[in-house]
Amino acid sequence: MSQNINMEKIAKKLSVLDRRILISIVFCIFIIICAIIIITYTQTYNYNKNEETYLQNNDQYEIIYINDYDGNWNHLCELIVNIAENTDNIIVECETEHLILIGNALTFMIENLSIPVIVTDNIKDAVKSISIHNNILPYNIMVSNGDKLIMPCTATTEENYIFGKEPPSRTIIDENNMKIRYVDSNIDITVLNSSDNIDLIESCTDSDALILNIKDKNHINQNLNEQLKYLSDNNMPSILINQLDGDLLIPSYKMTTESAYAKLAVIMSNLNDAKLIEPVFSKNLSNEFL
Repeated sequence: MSQNINMEKIAKKLSVLDRRILISIVFCIFIIICAIIIITYTQTYNYNKNEETYLQNNDQYEIIYINDYDGNWNHLCELIVNIAENTDNIIVECETEHLILIGNALTFMIENLSIPVIVTDNIKDAVKSISIHNNILPYNIMVSNGDKLIMPCTATTEENYIFGKEPPSRTIIDENNMKIRYVDSNIDITVLNSSDNIDLIESCTDSDALILNIKDKNHINQNLNEQLKYLSDNNMPSILINQLDGDLLIPSYKMTTESAYAKLAVIMSNLNDAKLIEPVFSKNLSNEFL
């Protein structure tokens, strides 16, 4: 009899213990759900699954995250223009390898920018830059390197450090005249570095344009000029960069490869006459000529 009583007591204790464990588990689940709800409503995200780009809202700035860069500059420009009226600054976070190219693309694509835009691979650095400048940054596209801000057209990298010129002071502009110069994603621009026996014609078989970075003055010879003339005669725009000396058939410009690529893509997308491409390219639009 006593054994039966003991067993009943043990069963009751286990039953009470099971109920307490169950209650604790339910309570923990409730806390987790509440935390998720709070986080969700505290940080508002507008997420576009197709572009892998989404926004995070803040009082002084909005962050555009680029998780999976696919070269869709048009969509990024539209995001910036659409949210520009509702915030003081815009931060675009992307991978380090795309930082300068995206900065250059935005520079040439958005006309009459009415808001500071910082392209960065580290949000904390960009936020610190906004704080240092007392939230009065110039109306420019900028890339961040630490807490320093640099104009994308002048930006170069060396050992993961970005060098370049700082942006000018803020100036008053017409905020109602901001617009986008769209880029045709079907345009194919070949980018090459010069060499002793380079074959431009073969390299540009399926291309719409050429950017040739002259790495060595000794690469300039009669063969190179003949190939450039052939491309010109066949209405292929050819842009030479970084060699201002030598007997070149066409002009060469001192500028970064990313700047030349973005500028040429924008110009080709917005001009119907191929003969006007090189004359327009020769104009200094955003301090891109170094």
